[in-house]
Amino acid sequence: MPLMKFKHVYDVEIKDEVSLKAQQNFFTMWGNNYKSNLENGMFRSYSHINHIGNYEIRKIPFGDIGLVISTIGPSLDNHLQLLKENQNKFIHMAMDVTLPALIKNGICPNILTTIDPSNRIYHLIKDYLSYSKNIVLVCSTTTCPELLVNWKGPIIFYQQRDTMKIQNDFLTKLNDNSCTYFYGELMNAGTVIGAAIQAAIKLGFKNIGLVGHDLAFTDDKPCSIEAFPYMYNIPNEPVGSQLYKNTYEGAKNHSDFKAVDIYGKEVSSNNLFQVYANYYGMLLYNYMQFFPNTNIYNCTENGILKDINIKIETFKTWLSMFCQQEIEVLKELKYKLKFKNFGV
Repeated sequence: MPLMKFKHVYDVEIKDEVSLKAQQNFFTMWGNNYKSNLENGMFRSYSHINHIGNYEIRKIPFGDIGLVISTIGPSLDNHLQLLKENQNKFIHMAMDVTLPALIKNGICPNILTTIDPSNRIYHLIKDYLSYSKNIVLVCSTTTCPELLVNWKGPIIFYQQRDTMKIQNDFLTKLNDNSCTYFYGELMNAGTVIGAAIQAAIKLGFKNIGLVGHDLAFTDDKPCSIEAFPYMYNIPNEPVGSQLYKNTYEGAKNHSDFKAVDIYGKEVSSNNLFQVYANYYGMLLYNYMQFFPNTNIYNCTENGILKDINIKIETFKTWLSMFCQQEIEVLKELKYKLKFKNFGV
């Protein structure tokens, strides 16, 4: 598939020194991580390592098997019970920060996606890495080395393609001249959800249900209550403590304006959420030209994510459409993704 070029959240002119320094820090982390992962042998042809480029060529036939992509929007809490009760009827891809909340509620996702090059995600989920033997990690070649060397399950790499307007040659060299140039590309664009949707489409899933994708402060909540302590780095803080209360109120204050949700009701949102919503629209517009048989359903039942390429449906209805029978999830992934020792 040709490289898609379109404007996204980083395609803006950065002028202030703080933002420039932050972006330079990201480039430094990407470069250092890639070098460490290369030296650690992470890109060798092990039986538990693969890459997106391979799957693009093979075009895996997942057929009518449903894929849930979950994240930490406020409405995730409303669907935890259904996710748990039906987890043997679909394949579940989760965002990195979602893992602790899901595990605590008896839900083990099958695929985890991350784009964060720092060690924050590793420290956030390190107490849950024993579950990773049954989880496929989808991540960039520039992912934090600590996470990769401690991951017990299969890994699917991709090359990140970002186009920040900043003087740095790292991404060009990474994508054009590196030993992993054939790994296949995804646009990071600052959002793990965007990377997950692209990965899901390229892995061959046709019926994708989005859960917890509010991009809004539904019910006046900054995110899922179950995921909140992990998202804001206070995992062991008692709910009634002053620190918990102050952090929660501070997170709510990120609301910038009132938007209209998928049902025409008023809901609080912010500029970043709106940028992401627009980005997903552009993303799907490009992808649907090459994958016209892919069906994306927003099953969040709240929030502002709506687009001509996204169908609106309740989670229960989506389950009844694509998840009526139990499947051997690990067996399906092991067979189709060609991982010999997965799930044993």
